[in-house]
Amino acid sequence: MADLLDIGQQKAALDRNTLLRGSRGTGKSSLVKALLTEYSSQGLRLAEVSRRHLIELADIQELPHDRPERFILEKAVGQESTG
Repeated sequence: MADLLDIGQQKAALDRNTLLRGSRGTGKSSLVKALLTEYSSQGLRLAEVSRRHLIELADIQELPHDRPERFILEKAVGQESTG
């Protein structure tokens, strides 16, 4: 995380549930990768959510509620099958 520069405000927001948003190339994915690298040994995991399931995000957020791990939910990037 120390290698990521000029994102102090974003880093500070990570102490609570946070939605990372912004244009391409603003460092969202780099920040998520840095978090996983730093905290995976403490149980941090990544769960990707496809675009078509974003409408179910509230329900999805409840799924890992009783698990010991902590999760970052990320919108899956790339082509998605519509069938």
